[in-house]
Amino acid sequence: MKTFSQLFLELLEATATKRKPFDSVAFDAKQKAKYGSAMAKAAADALAASQKKKAAAATPSREPFPWMQSGKMVPGWWHPTKKWFTFALDGTGYHVTQIVKNPQKFGISESELLKAAQKEADRGMWSNSSREEQGLPPVDAKEILRLIRMEDIDNSFPISILAYERGWLRVYGGKFHTGDWGGTLEGTDKKIIKAAIREIEQVAATKNIDDIRIDVTERETSSKDNYFPKMAVLNSKLKRDAYLSS
Repeated sequence: MKTFSQLFLELLEATATKRKPFDSVAFDAKQKAKYGSAMAKAAADALAASQKKKAAAATPSREPFPWMQSGKMVPGWWHPTKKWFTFALDGTGYHVTQIVKNPQKFGISESELLKAAQKEADRGMWSNSSREEQGLPPVDAKEILRLIRMEDIDNSFPISILAYERGWLRVYGGKFHTGDWGGTLEGTDKKIIKAAIREIEQVAATKNIDDIRIDVTERETSSKDNYFPKMAVLNSKLKRDAYLSS
């Protein structure tokens, strides 16, 4: 009779003959088939995304503002990412008129507009006692907005700054009375003003116009209630480069 040890050894030998040896080549082929296609697809997707990004950077996303338009200066509102627009001063109002007539276009709510209009009414430029003698209503927020819509008020810093703080610039483009090509820019964000300057320079280059002039007005934000501006006349490449690097 076989001992327990003999039986155990025979069982081990029988099991060893049934187990196949590890085939590293087959394993590598299986892993490559399993993951190789996924990695190739990921690489192709990354390449396609990179090419798409380069194409988008090379192609302008929109037409530039008419900075070099001949004739009178063209008024408008400019934004670095949203569609700019122009308007005519004769019949469609002023820059501030555009905000009051269509605040949603600038991302401004009615309550924000009323609050800014009340700031305008409180600036001390209106004599309500004199208006009362003339039979006119006192100047409050609603009266300010009415006067702006009627084009009896051509500017309001508290209201304009609502647009500035949302990235909009109050601009003119075309030819100055001095004969210089270029534009005027007014806002509160210097980075956005610089972006507009670069666009003006690019448009001038495509028109082969070397001598341009850009008048810049930087306003303080509404939180400071300070409407005194910083102004600069950038009528040379040297001055524009200095401003852009500041």
